[in-house]
Amino acid sequence: RRVALAVGRPASNALRVRESALFRPVRAIGSVVDELPLAPATLGDADFVVASVRRGFQVFECKHLRLAYIGPRLNEKVRAVMTVGEVVLTSLKTDIVAWHKLIELGRFRGHTGPANVLCTVGAGYLVSASGSEVLMWQLS
Repeated sequence: RRVALAVGRPASNALRVRESALFRPVRAIGSVVDELPLAPATLGDADFVVASVRRGFQVFECKHLRLAYIGPRLNEKVRAVMTVGEVVLTSLKTDIVAWHKLIELGRFRGHTGPANVLCTVGAGYLVSASGSEVLMWQLS
């Protein structure tokens, strides 16, 4: 009986969705990614961004925010993401894995704990940090 009475009345002003004339969402990327920072990459004249998604990663084209490709589902949570050219580096529990699209290129091993920070020094070296442990890797 209450439902029948509510159907005849107009919706309450509190329930109406407010929409801004300036800010209208086009695509939402925040709903699909982790709390990890995004990793930008520029290939030629195209810009891409790599986002961590729990046990995997996704690569988005920035111009239209289209999904370029989805990385493989991994057995461990991704703790850091970095790009070097077309190669995506993901930090897992104690390994750092290098990917070219869906192909695993190799693993950097040596950390005793999870590497939470990845950065590059030029195009030839990767620096990874796990707590007070810092390792430098040659990329070649």
